[in-house]
Amino acid sequence: MTKWCLVPLAFSVIGCGGGGTASTATVGSTPDIPTASVDGGVDGGTDGGTNGGEAAPPSWFVTSVPSQGLIMSIWGANKENVVAIDDHGAIWSSSGDDQWSLAQDTGFDGAGLNAVTGDSGQNLFAGGWSRQLWHSSDAGRSWALVPTSKAIRINALGLANGVLIVGAEEGLYSSRDGGRSLVAAGGVTDPVNGVYAHGDAVYAVGVNQTTSLVTAYTSRDAGLTFRAVALDQIHRWTTGGIWSDGAGTVFLDGNAMEPPGVPAKDATQLGYVAVSHDDGASFVSQELSPPMLLVRAWGTSASDVWISGVGRQLAHFDGTTWTRSVLPGTSPPDGSWTTLSSIWGTAADDIYVGGDHGLIAHLRRR
Repeated sequence: MTKWCLVPLAFSVIGCGGGGTASTATVGSTPDIPTASVDGGVDGGTDGGTNGGEAAPPSWFVTSVPSQGLIMSIWGANKENVVAIDDHGAIWSSSGDDQWSLAQDTGFDGAGLNAVTGDSGQNLFAGGWSRQLWHSSDAGRSWALVPTSKAIRINALGLANGVLIVGAEEGLYSSRDGGRSLVAAGGVTDPVNGVYAHGDAVYAVGVNQTTSLVTAYTSRDAGLTFRAVALDQIHRWTTGGIWSDGAGTVFLDGNAMEPPGVPAKDATQLGYVAVSHDDGASFVSQELSPPMLLVRAWGTSASDVWISGVGRQLAHFDGTTWTRSVLPGTSPPDGSWTTLSSIWGTAADDIYVGGDHGLIAHLRRR
């Protein structure tokens, strides 16, 4: 079983265990993350100095769609064609001007949509726990049901050179005919919460139901076979945030309840980023402190990675240091913290974040 090393967050990690080295520091120590207000205020050195924060604080345009749901996933063919889906079963589309319109109501409030993905404006898919799969061939403006061979509860979707990869409560699946035939992939039958595809490479993450350990899955043949790696250092869970630069570096989220097995209200909730530099063969852990519960990951390169989280929080990695940001705005009317449940972009200066109560924020750097 692969050893999963714990290393301090603010230090660069080269390897893990017997094959690599890390900078000298006490293993398990956790320096604080600099914090920046993303509306331009600064707390913790975001001027590009030694604290490693943003050189120029980003600017966000915050809007919302007329939904009380959670924006679960965002994807677009380009800057002019962006799609967002919510857990009330609605599919929203935008031409990139921060104006959103309802493209499809799937009619499954309470068993809504969890994922949307595509590889072009002519090939988009959306699905969720309604056990339905939807397809669009016009950049998300209209949608049609796909008659699938299996009724599964979909958590995540990816496209690997035209092959549809499905992460579901029932395991991993692939389809080479547009979703009509879903074939079990890699012998994975545990829930899979996250999928990311890049070319023929597929990266997925879930939780082993027997061991309660987060497990990462990697395929280099568009989902025909998968390698599984258990992250066995700490008992934890994942919301499915996983992203790769396509060149061997993989980021995925991990959250732990300490001590294990204790109800959430009585436990300390910890956030970790697991990073692989060998294409998912092994991972090292970077603990975020103060604690931050992590949800989704996206980036443009190994030195430009974003992770969204609970409490309107975002963490950004510049290749060396993580910097925390807080999305501007107020809490919803019920006083709850907003969970930033999705993140996606076309470029470093064009990023979307989705959250509670139909919240959608659009990053535009100054």
